[in-house]
Amino acid sequence: MSSSKSYTLKVLFAVIALLTLSVVVSGQTITGSISGYCRRRSSGGVIPGATVTLTGEKTGQGRTSATDSEGRFTFAALQPGRFVLKVERQGFQTYEQRKSS
Repeated sequence: MSSSKSYTLKVLFAVIALLTLSVVVSGQTITGSISGYCRRRSSGGVIPGATVTLTGEKTGQGRTSATDSEGRFTFAALQPGRFVLKVERQGFQTYEQRKSS
Protein backbone atom coordinates (compact mmCIF):
# COMPACT_ATOMS: atom_id res chain seq x y z
CA MET A 1 0.00 0.00 0.00
CA SER A 2 1.43 3.38 -0.91
CA SER A 3 2.14 5.94 1.77
CA SER A 4 -0.50 8.39 0.45
CA LYS A 5 -3.20 5.68 0.61
CA SER A 6 -2.04 4.72 4.09
CA TYR A 7 -2.13 8.37 5.19
CA THR A 8 -5.63 8.82 3.65
CA LEU A 9 -6.93 5.73 5.47
CA LYS A 10 -5.47 6.95 8.77
CA VAL A 11 -7.08 10.38 8.34
CA LEU A 12 -10.40 8.81 7.34
CA PHE A 13 -10.29 6.50 10.36
CA ALA A 14 -9.50 9.45 12.66
CA VAL A 15 -12.43 11.48 11.26
CA ILE A 16 -14.84 8.55 11.67
CA ALA A 17 -13.60 7.96 15.23
CA LEU A 18 -14.05 11.63 16.14
CA LEU A 19 -17.55 11.74 14.67
CA THR A 20 -18.54 8.60 16.52
CA LEU A 21 -17.08 9.91 19.76
CA SER A 22 -18.88 13.26 19.41
CA VAL A 23 -22.24 11.48 19.00
CA VAL A 24 -21.58 9.32 22.07
CA VAL A 25 -20.39 12.25 24.21
CA SER A 26 -23.28 14.53 23.21
CA GLY A 27 -25.74 11.84 24.33
CA GLN A 28 -24.48 11.81 27.90
CA THR A 29 -26.39 13.88 30.43
CA ILE A 30 -26.41 14.13 34.17
CA THR A 31 -29.91 13.84 35.55
CA GLY A 32 -31.59 12.33 38.54
CA SER A 33 -35.05 11.60 39.83
CA ILE A 34 -37.11 12.18 42.93
CA SER A 35 -39.79 9.70 43.88
CA GLY A 36 -41.82 8.91 46.93
CA TYR A 37 -45.24 8.09 48.26
CA CYS A 38 -47.95 9.82 50.25
CA ARG A 39 -49.35 8.07 53.31
CA ARG A 40 -51.46 9.06 56.26
CA ARG A 41 -49.33 9.55 59.36
CA SER A 42 -51.88 7.99 61.68
CA SER A 43 -52.84 4.84 59.79
CA GLY A 44 -50.19 4.49 57.10
CA GLY A 45 -52.93 4.32 54.45
CA VAL A 46 -52.06 5.59 50.98
CA ILE A 47 -53.27 8.93 49.65
CA PRO A 48 -54.09 8.58 45.93
CA GLY A 49 -54.84 11.61 43.79
CA ALA A 50 -52.74 14.10 45.75
CA THR A 51 -51.19 16.93 43.72
CA VAL A 52 -47.40 16.90 43.99
CA THR A 53 -45.46 19.95 42.81
CA LEU A 54 -41.68 20.05 42.48
CA THR A 55 -40.11 23.50 42.02
CA GLY A 56 -36.43 24.26 41.39
CA GLU A 57 -35.22 26.84 43.90
CA LYS A 58 -32.75 28.38 41.46
CA THR A 59 -34.90 28.35 38.32
CA GLY A 60 -38.37 28.70 39.79
CA GLN A 61 -39.56 26.16 37.22
CA GLY A 62 -42.06 23.66 38.51
CA ARG A 63 -43.47 20.30 37.54
CA THR A 64 -46.74 18.88 38.75
CA SER A 65 -47.83 15.27 39.08
CA ALA A 66 -50.52 13.32 40.90
CA THR A 67 -50.04 10.33 43.16
CA ASP A 68 -51.20 7.03 41.69
CA SER A 69 -53.62 4.53 43.25
CA GLU A 70 -50.85 3.40 45.64
CA GLY A 71 -49.87 6.96 46.62
CA ARG A 72 -46.64 6.97 44.58
CA PHE A 73 -45.15 9.79 42.52
CA THR A 74 -41.98 10.24 40.44
CA PHE A 75 -40.21 13.16 38.82
CA ALA A 76 -37.59 11.95 36.32
CA ALA A 77 -34.85 13.61 34.23
CA LEU A 78 -34.11 16.34 36.78
CA GLN A 79 -31.03 18.52 36.56
CA PRO A 80 -28.99 18.62 39.78
CA GLY A 81 -30.11 21.31 42.21
CA ARG A 82 -32.24 22.16 45.21
CA PHE A 83 -35.99 21.66 45.05
CA VAL A 84 -39.13 22.43 47.00
CA LEU A 85 -41.60 19.53 47.12
CA LYS A 86 -45.21 20.39 47.90
CA VAL A 87 -48.06 17.90 48.35
CA GLU A 88 -51.71 18.97 48.46
CA ARG A 89 -54.97 17.08 48.76
CA GLN A 90 -58.37 18.33 49.76
CA GLY A 91 -59.10 17.42 53.36
CA PHE A 92 -55.40 17.18 54.28
CA GLN A 93 -52.83 19.67 55.52
CA THR A 94 -50.41 20.84 52.81
CA TYR A 95 -46.95 19.29 53.16
CA GLU A 96 -43.79 21.08 51.99
CA GLN A 97 -40.16 19.95 52.04
CA ARG A 98 -36.91 21.30 50.62
CA LYS A 99 -34.93 18.60 48.84
CA SER A 100 -31.49 18.60 47.21
CA SER A 101 -30.46 16.20 44.49
